[in-house]
Amino acid sequence: RGPGTWQFGADVTRKFCSSNWMDLIIRSHELPTNGHGYEYLHGERLVTVFSASKYHECADNRGGTIVFTVGDTGVQRRETEFRARTLGNL
Repeated sequence: RGPGTWQFGADVTRKFCSSNWMDLIIRSHELPTNGHGYEYLHGERLVTVFSASKYHECADNRGGTIVFTVGDTGVQRRETEFRARTLGNL
């Protein structure tokens, strides 16, 4: 966002995850390009989560959350999306 922003591809994500023993990178503070509250990229090794629905009331995006739980079968994740009501309807 703004000057100094770096763009990277799936190859960089894969190498970073491998070098740091990670399966997934979670980032936020960027509106997903698909209009949803979350967006998986780079072979599902990178996910953008954006919790602000109708961002600044100028976008028609959904908000989203991801909840991780640990159980007998390992780590599970559950994505949820929502739409906020407009301020005029509160």
